[in-house]
Amino acid sequence: MSAFKLCAAALLLSSVSIAQTQATAVDFGAGSTNKPVGPAYMGIPAFGRTFTGTLTRGLYFQSSSTFVITGLRVPDEKKSGNQAVAVYVLPSAPPAYSTSMPVTAKELKFYSAGQKSSVVIPTKIIVTPGQWVGILGACYGAISTSVDNSYAAISGPFTSSILGKPVTIKRFIMQASLVTAKGLGSVSASDGGQIGRVEVHIAGQASSGSLFPSLTTTGRPGFGLTPNLVVKGLPGSQGAFVLLGAGRMPTPVPTAFGKLLIKPPFLLTIPVTGGNGNIPVLIPNDKNLNGILLDFQTLDVNLSTKTYGMSNGTEWKIGT
Repeated sequence: MSAFKLCAAALLLSSVSIAQTQATAVDFGAGSTNKPVGPAYMGIPAFGRTFTGTLTRGLYFQSSSTFVITGLRVPDEKKSGNQAVAVYVLPSAPPAYSTSMPVTAKELKFYSAGQKSSVVIPTKIIVTPGQWVGILGACYGAISTSVDNSYAAISGPFTSSILGKPVTIKRFIMQASLVTAKGLGSVSASDGGQIGRVEVHIAGQASSGSLFPSLTTTGRPGFGLTPNLVVKGLPGSQGAFVLLGAGRMPTPVPTAFGKLLIKPPFLLTIPVTGGNGNIPVLIPNDKNLNGILLDFQTLDVNLSTKTYGMSNGTEWKIGT
């Protein structure tokens, strides 16, 4: 995006400000679609490979909303036959490996082993905002002492969603077999590695789907800097449009494309081929823009299936 276009749009929103403000980029609201996209469980990365050993892998995240985990299933690509799963609610994020923290019986909210891997194991685990949730899961044979972990095809954190609200899931590990440990042991984070894939079924997710467009920022919208808007679309997306609005909506407004979170008129519209990409935005080195708020949202389009979606919003405050 050219600095001239951004400057012109920002000046339309400008107001007099004296003290220089700290530049920030904050995501708000939740993604939405015109019809459900994705399964009834929290979205997880595609399958990459099976890791077999005496170690167990999974995922962890911090909740930003209240929801209920209604079921769990470990994908069994190796056809091992049995599955073991555990859910923990932790007081803080797990420490980075090779440091570990022991989990207590109180923090272990659910453990199951010996169930067939073809079934979804029913649960009723209530999660509230701010809680750290860790989930481990693996499959195993009738005789084998080792476990099979379903690894993601990608490494590093993955942006998923719960009831339309973005959530970042990361790799969670136990340096022991979950079956042998019966859910208790020491756990760690390994954020740069492949997530251990576990289907986490959530009440209400079936009606809203689990996949939504998302928008976030890398970098900082400071004077003379070039942060990026990171656009992620739905599977099969043909394209997207980044919209710059005139502020946040007081409440989301339903449309034929999803819920609108930013106010019209749209001061800028930026096309994104294929619905995914990084949009560099040059912030002019102009102190007249100090404290200006820029509110973005994306519209995701698939004309073939008539599937449309609106991302969460991203608000920039221009400053130092």
